[in-house]
Amino acid sequence: GMADNSVRFATVVAGIVGATGIALGAESSCAWNTRSDRTWSLRCWGGGANGLLGDGVVTGWGAIPQNVVDERGVAWPPADTFITKMAISAVHLCAVLTRTRDAGRPTQEVWCWGNGTGGELGVPSPLAGAYSPRHVMGVPDDATVQSIGNRYNNSAGGASTYVIATDGRIWSWGTWAFGRPMTDPRTMSSTVTFTPTLITISPLAASEWIISISEGNPTCVLTNHARVLCG
Repeated sequence: GMADNSVRFATVVAGIVGATGIALGAESSCAWNTRSDRTWSLRCWGGGANGLLGDGVVTGWGAIPQNVVDERGVAWPPADTFITKMAISAVHLCAVLTRTRDAGRPTQEVWCWGNGTGGELGVPSPLAGAYSPRHVMGVPDDATVQSIGNRYNNSAGGASTYVIATDGRIWSWGTWAFGRPMTDPRTMSSTVTFTPTLITISPLAASEWIISISEGNPTCVLTNHARVLCG
């Protein structure tokens, strides 16, 4: 340890045993456990402003990992589901939840929590803070999520989320400093999209689709043809 409270060497995070995935953000971190015999599913620690820890309350800093809970205070996600991916910005978090439904068919859902004043949570109206996960309606159950990402633009004071499905479909919502989230970064407006919007990035060939996005100024995408498009 150092005098400035930073850590210069690896240290074991208390309360995290059996983790199968991690996600790190500027203010907070999370780990999840998908093992069949798990005693915990999702725990977060770090900055708790805007409800980032998902533990049902707003805290300053949480050095000890806390269980993410639903609005009833019950550990989330449920035992018959598991987390497959997460994305964390400075003001909100999103997770991809997988569950098995009809005839054993797995489906995926997107859930977000934290600040929602700029549409970051994918709910129909502004929300100052969601201290527990909220289901994002608008990304269909048949979408197999290949990638999810959150971005916070400090100068614009807003954040956005995108989801890429394995079939190339892309949804985005929130505030994008250079226009509607991920639609056309060259459109210099400040539109807020509160619910997921299916978007198109062009020009793409008939057999070409997006496999990865890197948001910034500019925003760039990588296609299955190994092309990089920026705008």
